[in-house]
Amino acid sequence: MFGLFCFLSLRAFRGTFPKARISSIAVWAVLMTVAYGATDEFHQIFVPSRDSDVLDLAADGAGALVVSAIWYRWGRGEEKRHASVGALSRKGEKKHPKV
Repeated sequence: MFGLFCFLSLRAFRGTFPKARISSIAVWAVLMTVAYGATDEFHQIFVPSRDSDVLDLAADGAGALVVSAIWYRWGRGEEKRHASVGALSRKGEKKHPKV
């Protein structure tokens, strides 16, 4: 569940901050997911049928890290593909003198 939350956070941050570095977006998404997981564990202290567990929080963070790492690797590949396509299109352009 928290992996999905992290993925949605990654997409939201990427759409909101398109010029931000992919690594920064990944770190902020994981931090936000872990912070939300911590508040969820705190909330569970007050629910009679539930209990709070640090291992639950660790599992939430691990899910966020896995999703973020996959997204980061995919995003880095996308950046490289776009850079190479841009270089190829610029390579074939003819330079026109400015008038």
